[in-house]
Amino acid sequence: MKNILSGRLNRSLLFISLVINDIKNIFRDKTLVFILFVPLLFIAILKYGLPFLNELIPVLEEYNRIIFSFFCLLTAIFPSFIIAMIMMDERDEDVLTVFRITPLSSFAFIVYRLAFIYIFSFFFAIIMFITSDIIRVEFSKILLLGFLVSFISPIIALSVISLSSNKIEAVTIFKGLNLILSLPILAVLFDFKFEELLGIIPVYWTFQLINEIEISGSIVKWFLPGVIIHMVYLLFFYWRFRKKVF
Repeated sequence: MKNILSGRLNRSLLFISLVINDIKNIFRDKTLVFILFVPLLFIAILKYGLPFLNELIPVLEEYNRIIFSFFCLLTAIFPSFIIAMIMMDERDEDVLTVFRITPLSSFAFIVYRLAFIYIFSFFFAIIMFITSDIIRVEFSKILLLGFLVSFISPIIALSVISLSSNKIEAVTIFKGLNLILSLPILAVLFDFKFEELLGIIPVYWTFQLINEIEISGSIVKWFLPGVIIHMVYLLFFYWRFRKKVF
């Protein structure tokens, strides 16, 4: 019994030290600090900048939800870049190898890292939904939107780390993923003939949910399939990360 309690205590202390160390790593790098708080800039733009632009350019108002969806995507993407860079440093410095001999399992370590950045993405997404006047729904639906919007963050982090060999490649892949993830906006913006093909991109379901959240049945139509396809990508890149990196 004492051994079990001691093991749990050691793992808890290790988790706490990881959190403290990650926060220190972020605040040591001015670029990472800036990236961490960029979502707050996006929130301010949507809250104050977009209404101002709507007054100057009235025709822009009909595209508000598309603009909002794009900023939601960026809010989830930016924090994922931070954890990807931290883990790239750990891989280059062979720190990840050290974690193999700690009481923390590889699975628990990866879950912690993904949860760490997911919480940031979720927090910023919820603030964005609450402060913006573009979408007005009950708080339960805001939580569902925040859940799905933030789901892409750990996927991007794992994909960048598992597909790149160095930081230069990581930045290139990150930019490429941003471009690919922006494609589903076309389905909302235009009458795209092969719209269903965009369904292989996880955020397609997120954009559609944001666009139709007030419509009855949108949760079943867009949220549930969105969760499933996000899980598929998450499990795939988790497998690739374990195979190639950790």
